[in-house]
Amino acid sequence: MIKFNIPDSTIQHRIYVGAQTGQELPALLDEETTIDATTQLGFGVADFAPRIILDGSQNNWTVPINAIWIRGNHCEIYGLEIVNFPDDGIDVAAANFAIIGAPNKGNVINNNGYETDFFPGLPNTGPWEGCGVVMRLGASFCTVQGNFIGTNYAQDSIAGNEYCGVIVQSNCQGNLIGGDGVGEGNVIANNELAVRISTSSEFCQIQQNSLFCNVEGIKLLGNGNQFQAAPTVDSVSVNVLLGKGIPGDLIEVFINDTTGCASADCQGKIFLGTSIVTPDSLWNLNSPYPSGANVYGGAIITATATDSMLNTSPFSNCLSCLLYTSDAADE
Repeated sequence: MIKFNIPDSTIQHRIYVGAQTGQELPALLDEETTIDATTQLGFGVADFAPRIILDGSQNNWTVPINAIWIRGNHCEIYGLEIVNFPDDGIDVAAANFAIIGAPNKGNVINNNGYETDFFPGLPNTGPWEGCGVVMRLGASFCTVQGNFIGTNYAQDSIAGNEYCGVIVQSNCQGNLIGGDGVGEGNVIANNELAVRISTSSEFCQIQQNSLFCNVEGIKLLGNGNQFQAAPTVDSVSVNVLLGKGIPGDLIEVFINDTTGCASADCQGKIFLGTSIVTPDSLWNLNSPYPSGANVYGGAIITATATDSMLNTSPFSNCLSCLLYTSDAADE
């Protein structure tokens, strides 16, 4: 395990990767390697914001390096802030059972990916488009929880990664993004795309995350997640939410928030609760909502569906609650 014990618990410590050596960090090749920045003095005293920052801004990179390269199974990354790298924050390739973050141990990953998508050190390749967390080359059964991707810990910084928050490339299975426990959901904001599940990847559950101000929310590319269909939201009032879906699917219902990003696609920022689609293809969610949040006049409601194999859909249509009545109405 890699632990931290840098003197002075009152400040964040910024490590400029490559500033002196011109080299990226070595890949994690050994199984069960853990980088735990929550061990740094001061972490968790006032809040759970990272005390250790990996910053790639102080080298003129000629190749699209990532901050952390995971190549061994069962590796874990906790409590880092990862910023300003030319490509991805954390890259998991041909490695299984990686754990990226946990409740109160999440990573903050933002502003990665250069605007230029081509690098002189790798001619005739690209485009390279930076993301927060990447799972590829069959990386499976990985868990991404409790992270802040595309913003800072306080969620008041617009610092999206160049392309996406989390991407599952082709031929990966059983990855979990978020979770149903307290603090397991990720905050994914300000990216071009929040989450993508690519062709021939399946059984990837996207659960109780807070997604907002991404140009696009959840995208299934090709037959990603077995073409899992989104539900519909058909009726919205302050106390009752109704819709349709595939019988047996788990519906997660959210409030969309476009504050500061009115042109962004509808996506779920505030989790309300879950419902199971009945045999007659209907779902409903009634107040008081399980999360403790409230639906209010003007709230915009959306939802996702997850089947029994844990394939999660894109977001549904959006429907708003009228300001002057609890009856549902289209936007």
